[in-house]
Amino acid sequence: QRIAKALRRLQEGDEGTDENPLFATAPTVTQIAFNDSPSYANDMDGNEVDEQNQPFGAPENETGLYAEGFTFGAPADDNFVAAHDEDGDDQEDGTMTVQEDARRRLTMKRKSRNAISAETVDPEAAMGFTADVVEKDPKHRQRIIESLETHHLFSHLDDDDLAYVADVMTVHTFEAGEHIVSKLDPCDDMLVVVEGDVIVTATTSAEEFEEYGSLHNVNKKVSSIESEPNNKSDSAAASGATSSSSNRNGTHLALGSTIGDLGLMYHSLQPETVDAVTSGTVCCLISRTAYKNICAKASKIKRERYEGFLSKVKFLQGLTKEERLRLADALKSAKYQQGEKIIKYGEEGIWFNIILDGRVDVIGRDESGNSVNVCSFTEGDSVGELEFIFGHKTVADCVAGTSFVKTAKMTANHFEKVIGPAKEVLERKAHDDQVYSYYRQTNKVK
Repeated sequence: QRIAKALRRLQEGDEGTDENPLFATAPTVTQIAFNDSPSYANDMDGNEVDEQNQPFGAPENETGLYAEGFTFGAPADDNFVAAHDEDGDDQEDGTMTVQEDARRRLTMKRKSRNAISAETVDPEAAMGFTADVVEKDPKHRQRIIESLETHHLFSHLDDDDLAYVADVMTVHTFEAGEHIVSKLDPCDDMLVVVEGDVIVTATTSAEEFEEYGSLHNVNKKVSSIESEPNNKSDSAAASGATSSSSNRNGTHLALGSTIGDLGLMYHSLQPETVDAVTSGTVCCLISRTAYKNICAKASKIKRERYEGFLSKVKFLQGLTKEERLRLADALKSAKYQQGEKIIKYGEEGIWFNIILDGRVDVIGRDESGNSVNVCSFTEGDSVGELEFIFGHKTVADCVAGTSFVKTAKMTANHFEKVIGPAKEVLERKAHDDQVYSYYRQTNKVK
């Protein structure tokens, strides 16, 4: 209120006098809010005020704030209007009100969540990292690769790196009823279910979530497995190893599901208890140390490989060097033979491709559904971005037009995170460039 009155006097041209100064010595907002201010003799209008550290003569309530004088969320003075920008939004003037200062102090008294920390990996040291290859069933190895290829923590890795991850993962076998992981245990590894039946039997409660901090659900794919009889699980239940009724009330995880994803990024706790339903259930494990070193090594190699190329791509010219490096981290190399479809008509868009070498032919459909040649793209061009930007299924085939085509690709999730200002450039091209006239005819541009 005092500040509002002073502002009004300034607007009216009143600069104050010695007897009635415009800005008399006044307490800080902290002193006002917590009744720790020195006595002062008059307010902005020269009126006498209470000398007992209670401006406005308001009684103090139990929280140390004045019971009268302001209401949380209400303006201090009906005649005082906040500044607005051109869109009508309130602008911050850089000062903290008494109410805001008090609110922040009360908020600071609340219990804080646990801090999250993650180890850093020296890229140079990671270049020399090696892990022992673990022999495993070829079907299990292939299942790991298929699962991780579209996993958000692994999809940026090249095929060779994914194969290496699958090779170094250790193999663990569980009996029926045995805990694979238990909730609130330390989570330092990630497991992939490659064989057997696995079920979530306990999850973290809201109270535990509040107590132990930010816990995330495992990345699970809910299985279509029903409660049909299973010889192994039935015999296990009969032996008392596990209860059929309690297990069947949980959530089954399909083969290829991952458990403990968060543990690969930083120290955390298991959010769920996951049990084996059938004897001989197999999960393959990778540690946080191995994951971070493999990713750091891959990142360094890809940055060296792609940085120079990306700086020459026209639609990426607006990105900073750091943004281009993050983009390089998210890219995954791919190779195609002539005639092979990079993108198939009428499917969900999965990959955004930047062409590194070769020619890609775009084949659309006419009104009768017949194939028509639309255009061709070469080095530095991209395909697959329109489905991500406008959110629809693919409207053409993109086919390798030369004996060999090489691209760098990324998923929709990475596209949204790292493409940055280049997204606007791609969107404008879809609206204006003559090459995209066929696309505009499909009425997919928004």
